[in-house]
Formats: sequence, structure tokens, C-alpha cells
Amino acid sequence: MANGIIIKVKKGYTGIIRGEDGREYRFNRKRIAEGELKQVAIGRRVEYEPDGDWATQIRLLAEVVEVRAKKKSKTQPNSNSTTKPQYAPSQGYRFLNPYNFVRPLKVYDRSKSVLLGRTSPPPHDRYVGLSGRIACRLTTTTPLFVADAHRVEPDPDVADHFHYHFFRVPEGNIAIPASSIRGAIRSIFEAATNSCFMHLSGEQEPGDKRLSYHLPPGDALRLVPGRVRKDGDTWELELLPGTTPITPDRRPSGPQYAAWIMFYRPILKSRTKMRASHSPYSKRQQLSPEGYEHGQKYWALIEKVRHPLRHFEFWNVVALADREEDLPKPSEAQRRVLGY
Repeated sequence: MANGIIIKVKKGYTGIIRGEDGREYRFNRKRIAEGELKQVAIGRRVEYEPDGDWATQIRLLAEVVEVRAKKKSKTQPNSNSTTKPQYAPSQGYRFLNPYNFVRPLKVYDRSKSVLLGRTSPPPHDRYVGLSGRIACRLTTTTPLFVADAHRVEPDPDVADHFHYHFFRVPEGNIAIPASSIRGAIRSIFEAATNSCFMHLSGEQEPGDKRLSYHLPPGDALRLVPGRVRKDGDTWELELLPGTTPITPDRRPSGPQYAAWIMFYRPILKSRTKMRASHSPYSKRQQLSPEGYEHGQKYWALIEKVRHPLRHFEFWNVVALADREEDLPKPSEAQRRVLGY
């Protein structure tokens, strides 16, 4: 995939992308593979596949940069003068501080702001600067598990497999340790004060090692679910593609490989549900996870649903049961399947 920036947008979502190679590529709305049409704007960074003078398989990225208009040259049309390019790719490795999106406070008098500048760290035997207590209420809106490092039990049947328990205070109540919240507060403080990095790689040259990796949503469509099982003395990986044949390194040719189950609802509606509130996608019913465990076989009543914005299909689970006869009678658009 090549990288570039949208430098011109015309009516009907057609426009021009300037790539890192300095060339300009035309595109239209049909060539956008990932992203919403309202995100098409001048300055939007994109990834694309060059196809002659056209850009295809366009992924609209989150970052938007300023694109300066070309200044008209005061020289004659036959002059040999050149105009400075609007966008020039970086040559080689270039250090980028991810905290720079929050500008640090300017310290004019270090005696009045000893914690927000490049100074020695404060001592631990006394309070310096601002001190106090932060009181907050924490609500888990999605499933959460915090392991207790002191209560790890080996599996008696499977070697190198362990059972973990949720963290508890000495009184026996389930709790979230303060160290988990401390990390979130520390991240905010590091961003606001333009702090130094916590993770550095000393074994290799800078830029040669990726510290973390977040899979792009478009690439997640290519993942095939599977389960590890034992056949005699041999461990095997069983792929579970559902109803769609596996196409390596490509998106599914049909519905997604794994079915969707709505076990919980977020506090705020997603952008998809707000824009398409009357679509079958938004009218899916929530199921209760009580009584079901990962890794166990269950019967499911499923129906095909199309995402109203991203236009891919998936199987939505309407009902779950231990036995097939306990499921509701399927309609013409539904089917009963056995899965994990």
C-alpha cells in the first residue's frame, strides 16, 4: 500500500491524491474500500493501491494535515523556476513524539511551576507543588477481567495451562487494584507534561523495532477463527470459517467467518446506529451470556445481516441453546447451526 494526502475534492466525492512518490492520482467514491464518505476532505491521509493514474482500494486514515495552496509564480510562464511541493515524504527514520498532540505548558518562572518543566524529580519525603486526593466512581461498561497473581492454579489435565481468578481484596471482595487506575492517570500526566518515554529499545537501532501493533479494522475481516484440539498425542488447529470459503490474505468473499453475538450494549449509541437506526443491524436483539462458557458447543439460530455503512455481511446470532430442539423455529431467512 502507498501513502498520500487528499489535495483536491470535487462534487460527488471525486478528487485527487498526492502520493509520497510526488505523483497525483485521481479517485472516486467507488474506489474507497475503508472509511465513510463524509471523511473525504482535503488534507486527509490515505493508503491506496496505485493503478495507472488512478488510486484504488483507498483506506481513509484518521490524521488530517494542513495542505497549503500553491502560490502563483511572479515569473513568466516560460520560466524555469519550480514551486515547492505541498507534501514531501520524510527520508529515512524520523523521530516522532506521540505526546506532541498535547502541547506542554510554557514555564516562564520555574519557581512557580516546578513540576511542569525539565527539572529534577520532586523528593518523596515531602509534598511539593499540588497534592490532594482524587475521588472517582468506576463503572465497567464492557466485560473486564483482572487476574490475581497470587491465585494461579495449574490445570490437572493439560500441561502448561493455568486457571486464573479475579483479583480480590483481603476481605474476599472482588476489586480492581489501584495500580490499574494509576496507569491511566499517569498516561494523562505524561501527555500534558511532554514527558519522556517509558518503553525504549536498546538492542536495535531506533525505528527497527515495533513497540506495539494495533490491527487495522479492515485487516481484521481477514482473520479466521479457530480452536486448538488434541487428536491422540497430536495437537491440531481447527479453522472455523463458517459458511464462507477461506481466501488467504483477502477479505471474505461472503459473510464474515465468525458470527456476531450481542451480549451487551454500550452506554452511548455507535455512529452506525445513530445514522441507520431503523436498519436490521440496529434492531438486533441482545442475548444474555449467563449459563454459557467459552469452548463449549451450542446450537444457534442465525440470520444474515448487512452492515448499513461498511456494506459487509455477517451472521447474527438470534438465539442460543444447549439442544437444537430448544431453539425457536427458523424463518425462511434463518438457519440452525452448531458451533462454539
